[in-house]
Amino acid sequence: MTLTMHVLPVGRSLLTRAENDEPALRALRRVLSPGAFDPALNPHRKVSAELVRLTDPRTGLLDLGRILTRRQERDAVRSDGWRLCAEWTSVTVASRDRSDDGRCHVLIASDTDDGLRSAVLVAGQYAPDDRMIHYIDDPITAADLEFEPGAVYVFRIPLLDFVAGTMGELTWFSLGAVGHAIQRTAREARAGRWDVLLHLTGGYKAMVPYLLVMAEGIETALRIEVIEGRAPTLRAVSVHEQSPDAPLGELKLVELPVRWVQGRALRDLQAIKKHVGGSATVRDDKWIDWRGQWITDGGAMLTPSGMIITRVL
Repeated sequence: MTLTMHVLPVGRSLLTRAENDEPALRALRRVLSPGAFDPALNPHRKVSAELVRLTDPRTGLLDLGRILTRRQERDAVRSDGWRLCAEWTSVTVASRDRSDDGRCHVLIASDTDDGLRSAVLVAGQYAPDDRMIHYIDDPITAADLEFEPGAVYVFRIPLLDFVAGTMGELTWFSLGAVGHAIQRTAREARAGRWDVLLHLTGGYKAMVPYLLVMAEGIETALRIEVIEGRAPTLRAVSVHEQSPDAPLGELKLVELPVRWVQGRALRDLQAIKKHVGGSATVRDDKWIDWRGQWITDGGAMLTPSGMIITRVL
């Protein structure tokens, strides 16, 4: 049985279309708007806090029925207008010629109000029962999560905000933890053989280098060991920009190269991972060859790439 895992970094194209008065999305303009939150329940009026409040702590499920309270809102997120946002477009194009036995959707969100709003609304398209999605506020605690066919997952990446420049260790370790959950699910493949598609059409363009590092870690893990003899695959893809009126059959899915680590480099990377444990501090200069790549030029810390890839593994 072949399964497809769509991994989607989410930008704000859906919100932009809604704000520009796109008729199919007009009903979403104020959904999850911080100004509408009850200050008694959410004193700082943050979308992240509201999503935590609405998520069942036992199951991790976010009930969209408490967010999309009007029929027009539910119809908007379930629209068949695949051009309405970059993420829906990319999945539609990627699925055009595929035949699979099931799929799951993993959405990666920034830590901004708009980033989280957009991710939840984009995810609504894929919620199997029109209501429930898995919301993960702290990815590091969910590194061993196993994705299930048919399910939808939204990950908040803490402090991921390029405008505010708040990114740090927690940000990059969290992105690596998402990658770890992806590779672990794909390698163990309890439900079938996974094909992982990392979509780079949507999301914030500044995230692309970091997402490709995550993909490098996933590809490396997939080549180290395949549990139960199954061979998952990983591809990074993007939809080639063409005329907005081009029919679906003419849209091209461009594949981006994904590297992997092997040989001495892999042995060193595994040693670095063991050395740092759960931190970003490097207390030995034996890996000087990897300064500027996985280790900072000064040699005392992992770089963002180093934090991501060690956590993926």
